[in-house]
Amino acid sequence: MLCFEWVNFIFPRKQRKMKKEKSFPVVSLVILIVFGLLCFIGGALSSNILNKRKVNAIQARLTECENKFLSFSRQVIGNIEAAVRISEGVSNVWHESVKRGEDFNGAMVKFLEENKGRISDMKLKHDLIEIQVAELKKYKKESRDTFDAVMELYDVYKKMYELGMSPEGTVEGFDSNLKSLVEVYSHAQSKLSVYMPELKKPAGLEPDVPAVQTPPQSQDAPAAQAPVVSAVQPLTAGPSQQPALTYDQKIKRISKNMTYRQVESEVGVPRDKKKDSRGNEVWFYPSEKTGFRNLVYFASGKVLQTKNLPLNSSLD
Repeated sequence: MLCFEWVNFIFPRKQRKMKKEKSFPVVSLVILIVFGLLCFIGGALSSNILNKRKVNAIQARLTECENKFLSFSRQVIGNIEAAVRISEGVSNVWHESVKRGEDFNGAMVKFLEENKGRISDMKLKHDLIEIQVAELKKYKKESRDTFDAVMELYDVYKKMYELGMSPEGTVEGFDSNLKSLVEVYSHAQSKLSVYMPELKKPAGLEPDVPAVQTPPQSQDAPAAQAPVVSAVQPLTAGPSQQPALTYDQKIKRISKNMTYRQVESEVGVPRDKKKDSRGNEVWFYPSEKTGFRNLVYFASGKVLQTKNLPLNSSLD
């Protein structure tokens, strides 16, 4: 009897022990599954956050790119229209001189004096446009098609600007070139508006120069030859007055050891101020040479040297 009870007593304990031994792997498996799910969910959330940040960074870069292209294009369009008006004014003066048999250079001196402020403003904007071209190239990878369309507009602008500022040839050839460039400009802007709908369609470009009317051209009038006077340097009327100095000419008048105040008095307020790798202060001025700028270097508050360098060159 005692033996039987002993056996009954032993076997249930073994069964309970076996149950415990069997339940341990199950619990471990459940823990591992839950841990794996938590890791998977955590990894998915982290990946989602990183991807979202990456997408936001790309979108911010694209927005910056679009804003740069749009701002630059608007500046170019504004100066193109100003150049067209100046060119049409030059054409008016040219035709009038041919009709009356007068000296074209004398008429141009008067025209430049009347439009001195407008020409100076257009040239200032031209310098700012040239400075931005190098920076704009940093964004061509983000939107190559838009960049190419912007550069096509810029190429038309350069030709239009040079035509108005440096007229040459005959009056017939000048008018033909102007008409052709206006058509190319209209095409380039229409193409660009596909990528930037914010840009207005090119409207009719009417001359907007004061006190100059286009006279009817006489069929017997001889073709006038290239003028000597260039609109790049607006001249003042009157035989006793001297032409206004250009920035390149003013920079040449700067001598070593001149102070900040003397340079500012001689050349004017600089467009920008920076420091080179040596810590010298550098003042920026425009240049009459397309794609260049004038730099004035200072050391200890006095002029060290001046340079005329390309816009995309380093300061050193």
